[in-house]
Amino acid sequence: MTTLMDGIIVAGVFAGSQILDNLTGTPRVNQPIFACPLLGLLLGDFQTGLYLGAVLQVMFMAAVGLGNAMPPDGLLGGVLATAFAIRMGIGTDAAIAMAMPIAVIGTILLNTKNSVMSILQRIIDKFVEANNPRGVDIAHWAVQFGWLVPFHFIYCFIIYMLGGELVLKFIESLPQFVFDGMTAFAGVVPAIGIAMLMKMVFRTSLVPYYFLGFFLSAYLKVPILGVAIVSVIIVATTIKFDGVKAAIETGQNGEEDEDNDF
Repeated sequence: MTTLMDGIIVAGVFAGSQILDNLTGTPRVNQPIFACPLLGLLLGDFQTGLYLGAVLQVMFMAAVGLGNAMPPDGLLGGVLATAFAIRMGIGTDAAIAMAMPIAVIGTILLNTKNSVMSILQRIIDKFVEANNPRGVDIAHWAVQFGWLVPFHFIYCFIIYMLGGELVLKFIESLPQFVFDGMTAFAGVVPAIGIAMLMKMVFRTSLVPYYFLGFFLSAYLKVPILGVAIVSVIIVATTIKFDGVKAAIETGQNGEEDEDNDF
């Protein structure tokens, strides 16, 4: 069952991820891989959040905007799918299948947001033309917290509170063969996403880590959270931060030498 507090948490994670990404130089924290585990932690089921975050991230990985075409809102789809999976008990397979239709609805809302933003942009342009940096700063923060945060929070909250019971009734009305299709879809999508990712970053030096993850999951039955923790440990122990620091210092010294030549 959905509760008021659940709705506030879900909408807060969604709006918070959006505004955090805007205000921190776009580090891509407005993605399912970040928001879904965080939401799962707050709702008491971190493992489901982590699983859905990883699966939905690879599903929306290729969804990018081209020109005026807006991609599906993977963050809205991921956050609401995770919330429904945890609170409504619909299961991860059904949640994955639901994420894309929800993301398409999010695209319509994003177009509405951008239409209003184009109007607000004119106000900022006037401050720029008047050479008023303080006015630009004030307008920037006013747009972020006066329009973007409330807008994202309100529509996510409404969809979650009104959509929970409808989603549950819809899932219960589906025949068994649809659930079988959802299960097959949920199994294929992560494989395709991982294959796309490996095609971009694959190197022969990474092969042992690939088979290590497969071995941990397939033979030792280590859950995804355990595999993720092992991955973090490997990264922390194998990345040579001293080497990176030395390379940076070397580059800086090289620049100083070039400057001295003049």
